[in-house]
Amino acid sequence: MTKTKGLHHITAITSDPQANLDFYEGFLGQRFIKRTVNFDDPSAYHLYYGDAIGTPGTALTFFYWAGIPDGTHGSGEVNSIYYAVPQNSLTFWKERATSYQVVCEEKRLPFGESCLMIKDPDGLVIGLVESPVHNVVEHWKDGPIPQEYSLQGFYGVLLHVPDSISIEPILTEGLGYTEVSIKDGATRYEASSWPGKFLATKQVPLVPQARQGAGSIHHIAFQAETDHELMLLEKQVQDLGVNTTGFIDRKYFHSVYFMTPASILFEIATDDIGFTVDESASELGENLVLPPQYEPHRKTIEAHLIPLTLPRDKK
Repeated sequence: MTKTKGLHHITAITSDPQANLDFYEGFLGQRFIKRTVNFDDPSAYHLYYGDAIGTPGTALTFFYWAGIPDGTHGSGEVNSIYYAVPQNSLTFWKERATSYQVVCEEKRLPFGESCLMIKDPDGLVIGLVESPVHNVVEHWKDGPIPQEYSLQGFYGVLLHVPDSISIEPILTEGLGYTEVSIKDGATRYEASSWPGKFLATKQVPLVPQARQGAGSIHHIAFQAETDHELMLLEKQVQDLGVNTTGFIDRKYFHSVYFMTPASILFEIATDDIGFTVDESASELGENLVLPPQYEPHRKTIEAHLIPLTLPRDKK
């Protein structure tokens, strides 16, 4: 069996790209690594955050469509996402949240970890989980967070799955996750490495169904090291009777998409291209970069996009 190493990236939706940028780079200290557009809709921003270079397992990305309504929670959704932070760092994050007027609540996860729950400006639920995982990502040395407190990539995600549906075969037989624990109604699955090792599911009533909008997760992506591994993982998913999109070139990675029976969109994305393919590591996030097919329309696209001010430039 071919097994994914874990989460590759997570893509969500925002209603305000500047507030989004101020929160993720300014408050959380994730580097803004790519300013581009939706490859299927160049009128929409696609913003990327991660560690210093966007290591797989650290990248959180956002689509922006003007006027999009708020999403609603329910069944068939990625309910919340979790970052790993160093042990004994929650006091730092609570104090930082207070200074930035970010509401936070300390809690213990069903599997025992200490966690600080916060929400982004659109209401996206985020947990900062104390973990022994440390220095597995490229620390952004010019960022606002000292390395001893900085985010260490994704810890995991929580999926709310309709109680009449199981996606376990996709996770275990399709993607190679291993079920490791069941507690308080949540089932935890484990991939092979950090960052982005854990995924949990929770069965919830079918009604109400989640509706995507601002503050929602659009899809989650899983790692494939190469195109060859991507094709092997896709075949395992197809063997379960799940239709996939086939190979798609997203410039920074190659991928395939498929909708799960729980109405949660999954992607498998390759690790071997990266975000420095079209700009140097020192320039990441500074300029608007466009897919080649949209470059002839740059002036028109730029005229319709909201100007953004990087928090790093406000110092």
